Amino acid sequence: MLTRRQRILLDLLTACHSVEFHPSPEHLSRLLAKATQWPSGTSPKAVRAELGRLYEEGVILLERGAGSSPTKYAVPDCHCDYCVHRL
Repeated sequence: MLTRRQRILLDLLTACHSVEFHPSPEHLSRLLAKATQWPSGTSPKAVRAELGRLYEEGVILLERGAGSSPTKYAVPDCHCDYCVHRL
């Protein structure tokens, strides 16, 4: 069962993917703070931990970045080219 914050993160990832944008945890933390108006729990470290939990539960897949390329997350409900080819 997903927490509220995890559901919001999945929605944010799907929304970003719909415009072919793959956000970093830092960017996701800013989007989460704007979307929820929560004073805490939106740090990049907290977002990374939530993404890690989602990965461990098998909800998302990830492709680790190397060098300057970022880590990318594939979301099952997303229909962007990246997610469709990964899932």
